Amino acid sequence: MKISVLMCNYNYAAFIRKAIESVLTQTFSNFELIIVDDGSTDNSRDVINSFEDERIVRVFKENGGQASAFNAAFQRSSGELICLIDSDDWWFENKLETVAQWDSFLPADYSVLQHAVLNWLDGETVPYKRILPSGDCFGEMQSTGHYDYFVPTSGISFHRKCAEKVFPIPEALRICADAFLTRTLFTQGPVYSIPECLSYYRIHNNAVYRNAEFSCDKFFQEVLFPSLNHYYEQQQISYRFPLRKETAEVGGGSLRSLLRRFLQLKG
Repeated sequence: MKISVLMCNYNYAAFIRKAIESVLTQTFSNFELIIVDDGSTDNSRDVINSFEDERIVRVFKENGGQASAFNAAFQRSSGELICLIDSDDWWFENKLETVAQWDSFLPADYSVLQHAVLNWLDGETVPYKRILPSGDCFGEMQSTGHYDYFVPTSGISFHRKCAEKVFPIPEALRICADAFLTRTLFTQGPVYSIPECLSYYRIHNNAVYRNAEFSCDKFFQEVLFPSLNHYYEQQQISYRFPLRKETAEVGGGSLRSLLRRFLQLKG
């Protein structure tokens, strides 16, 4: 089985070398690494070009946002299994081997395979979540309104055959495109979670989580939820995310508190 690793980058020259190295040193070797630089203005291109490995596919494009970069990466990929990694995160060396092993014995109809992630801040680590769900997460969301099921981008994998029903991602999603991916993919089958920690999520001031200028309420109400609802309508799925004021009650809690929990970091 061939795995396609999709890495999108924008102005993370300070971090991307570690991310690339963590992919190239995997114990599983049958992969391609698609790196899309989304119009960085720092020296990201120099860092990317400093690696000489035939498994790397480089795509340099004008800035279009994360969805645009994901679309470009997926278009260039050829693997049966797709794994995502953010350019400011990094993997354990057995990440791909473990994911491939799980994929080999799981039912073929699963939609998303994720694994536990460690938050990393200045050398200190803590689990992103202590309990990860498996099963019909989409069905549970329909009955409960709960939608916080996934780890950040670098812990997410899925089959090409599922992704082909979702891509291209709406390019209005300039950030958090993985949130659209996971909440569309999981309509196709069960989610499975590997309890083992296999990657680090780097917490820093440039991330959405610590960006004081980012309004999650506005983003969810004006971009993410409408995009998801449009996809569900196209697929003739009856569920719709509520488009309400931030004080509206959804599934027993305010929309603001649910949005904060849903976004938590960038998962």
